[in-house]
This record gives sequence, structure tokens and C-alpha cells, in this order.
Amino acid sequence: MKTQSKCLVLLGTLLTFFVGCQKEDGLGTFIRSTYTTKVLTKDGNIQTGTFTATGGISGNGKAVMDILVTDDSTFCTVWFTQNAGSVTIKERCSRDMSDPTGSWRIVAGTGIYSGRRGSGKLSMEFPPNVPTGVTVRETYQGKVWVNP
Repeated sequence: MKTQSKCLVLLGTLLTFFVGCQKEDGLGTFIRSTYTTKVLTKDGNIQTGTFTATGGISGNGKAVMDILVTDDSTFCTVWFTQNAGSVTIKERCSRDMSDPTGSWRIVAGTGIYSGRRGSGKLSMEFPPNVPTGVTVRETYQGKVWVNP
């Protein structure tokens, strides 16, 4: 009987430990970034603009995107910065502009975004489907969570 009780206590402790360590589903996140300045560099180009976010990342601020184009994909590193902190995002997009979609994932955060991770899908809009002066507008949808 004592052995059974010890096993039950051990099992309960293990279940509590493992259930308590599970990563939560995360907060739904919606981010829209709009780029109005494009600077060509020897390795690609950098675009700057603004962003607005709700959900797991919230607020608005400055957006900077560094773009690297390869034969079959476009890879971007994006920095969203505001007074409370910043988020670094990696994107992978198709080079086929008839399907201007891709994926994103958070790789770093500072300030209130320290420890944040997340991922999702993104879509892009280009002229003539954006206001005059906008080079690209991106919409991110996905989940954000905090790593322990």
C-alpha cells in the first residue's frame, strides 16, 4: 500500500511539473507595416517606414527591413522599434509576385518584448495597390508567446 501511495504521489508530481511547463498557445497578433523609403545597398536594399501592432505585440513605431533576394526566395530581417522595446523578425517570401505571401518568425526581442517568440503568415501589397509614396505594405498574422 505504501508503495502504491508513493507511486501516486510521484506520478502526480511529474504530471504537475510537465503540465506546468507547457508553452501556452500564445496571443493572436496582427501587425501592419508600411514602408515609404527605399535605399539601395551593394547587397540588396533597406526600406524604412512605420508599423502598427495589436495582440502579442502592441503599439506603433519605426520599421526597418533589410532585404536579400535569392534565385527562388526573398529573405528579410525586420526590426520593429518603439519606446518600450523592439522585436526582430525574419521573413521568407516567394519571389513570385503573383503570390505575394510568405512566413515570419520572431527571433529576438528587447525591453517588454524580451523573450517573445512567434510566427505566422504575411501578405504584401505593392504599387498600384497601395497609396502613392508607399513602396510596400506588409500584413502579419500569427501567434506570439513568451519563452520562459
